[in-house]
Amino acid sequence: MKENPLITIITVVLNAKNTIEQTIVSVLNQTYSNIEYIIVDGASTDGTLDIIKSYDLQVKNGGFPNVSFRYISEPDKGIYDAMNKGVKCSKGEIIGIINADDWFEKDALSIIAQKFIKNSDIGIYHGLKAVWDNNVNIKIIGTDSSRLSAGMIEHPACFVKKEVYEHIGLFNCAYSIAADYDFMIRAKKQGVKFKLIPVVLSNFRLGGISTTTIAGYYEALQIRKKHNYKDKNAPFFTKITEFYTRTRYWLSRITPRF
Repeated sequence: MKENPLITIITVVLNAKNTIEQTIVSVLNQTYSNIEYIIVDGASTDGTLDIIKSYDLQVKNGGFPNVSFRYISEPDKGIYDAMNKGVKCSKGEIIGIINADDWFEKDALSIIAQKFIKNSDIGIYHGLKAVWDNNVNIKIIGTDSSRLSAGMIEHPACFVKKEVYEHIGLFNCAYSIAADYDFMIRAKKQGVKFKLIPVVLSNFRLGGISTTTIAGYYEALQIRKKHNYKDKNAPFFTKITEFYTRTRYWLSRITPRF
């Protein structure tokens, strides 16, 4: 890999005016000097697009010379459809995805670039992420890829060679919450080399769809089953999910009488 590889960062967003600016600034203020930043907006209506446009103008006026900036704003079929749009139009050798609730550490991309330059055999580098709840850092986590059979690694701290996407395909939009987990398992099973970096690269704000719904657990269970991964917790989560699904169904049939 060349000395200064282009790194593409993709942010997918829908109506996140309260958090999107922190995400954008964390990309634009990176210490690394060769960045393509693509924002895929799902036709936000809350003012998010105005924020995106304001930074687009700043970049065009020379405010952030190390970054090329562009955005797409149109309806999509979900978060992974939006991610796939970003990957398809990316030009970087390395791709990172940071959602509109999260943000990077300032040196994250410099660290990643040096790792890929030193060892080009690695297809996916991933680091630690700090987890925040109401502006309080509650923990720092990092999961080695050897544990993919039990759960997902930290996607906001993952950086993937574009050739990996070209080799194994994009995110499977049949999954609405855990398609990134399916992607990582596919990569692992097809021989892509992973490497965990013991450094905090990203910050994750609690409250997103993957952290708040039982449906997320259900999708993860389905993905593990699909890939023949056994999970000792599967019977418990399956029962909980079945109860949740039945309850939602019957509640939907109740007509309020007031």
